[in-house]
Amino acid sequence: MLPEHITLYLTTPLERTERMLREVVRRCGIGASEPYPFVMAVPTTGNDLHHLIVQLGIALSPTEQQLTKCWMSLDGNEPSRAQLMQAQSLNELIAWGDSQWLTKILQSGLLTTYFQPIVQIERPAEIVGYECLLRGLTEDGKIIPPDRLYQAARATGMLYTLDLAAQKTALRSTAAHQLKGEIFINFNPAAFNRPEKCFEDTFAYAEELGIAPSRIVFEVVESEETENPRALAVIMNHCRVAGAKVALDDLGAGYNSLNLLTFLQPDYIKLDMQLIRHVHRDPYKGLVAAKLLEMARELEVATVVEGIETEDEWWWMKEHGADYAQGYLFARPAAQPPMSSFHGAGQATPHNAPS
Repeated sequence: MLPEHITLYLTTPLERTERMLREVVRRCGIGASEPYPFVMAVPTTGNDLHHLIVQLGIALSPTEQQLTKCWMSLDGNEPSRAQLMQAQSLNELIAWGDSQWLTKILQSGLLTTYFQPIVQIERPAEIVGYECLLRGLTEDGKIIPPDRLYQAARATGMLYTLDLAAQKTALRSTAAHQLKGEIFINFNPAAFNRPEKCFEDTFAYAEELGIAPSRIVFEVVESEETENPRALAVIMNHCRVAGAKVALDDLGAGYNSLNLLTFLQPDYIKLDMQLIRHVHRDPYKGLVAAKLLEMARELEVATVVEGIETEDEWWWMKEHGADYAQGYLFARPAAQPPMSSFHGAGQATPHNAPS
């Protein structure tokens, strides 16, 4: 149990990081002093400390966290310069704080789902499904981005707990909004080590809510956790046996994409938004994207183009045979499932997603 009054001392050799530290402290409404050159003293309370730790974890890169030293004074005594040089790295304090606030978020139900529509490329007013995007909430309703949540989960060994909670939150929100069509839910391969148990709780919860497994599409994102594609293929096969589908996310974003495509044989591939950006005027991107779309057609795999922001990008993808699309051109992610605001040339007004 932390005492009511705490002083957190922070020092870093990086000028940019020092400016960022001061900005985060200022945004948190805390006044700071400088007892030594390049050392910041931040008076806070136990509750405010957790909020400050969360914000520092969001604002600073892992390298900046590692290079920043911190000392927590619980008795009002000021540390010496020598003590500060031997202090723990900020990332250790953040990891400790992560275990506290992530547990609180999960226990208090402070997770929410944002929805982004997936539309027919030929008829962009027609929504065929939604991608479910995880967000955390602070007690005052501010958004915690998913990267920050998963950073905390990795640091504290809570990946499985967070991933399962995210899936259940997506299903619960889908049922509450009475959405039709397919729902795309992100899947973190690192969270599971027993393939036969991966989706038991998720599918049981979906059945409880009246959501058919055939409406669920699990998205696999290429990352360091997907270096064993054969093991991942076993996991996703259990998903298919239960009746769900599989999507390979961010195709074209990493060196391992085609290898994963071979092993997973997904129902959908989602083309990475960086590949799509300005594709209509970049011949290199255009050639790669066109070949990926051509390959998907030959393999009879449906394609979803992510990150479409302009009509030119939409038109290029339409002309080159993509099946579905999502991006800011149609709608930004929102807690209230949005309709598509772009209808395409000569398209009718939006209508509800098909059953």
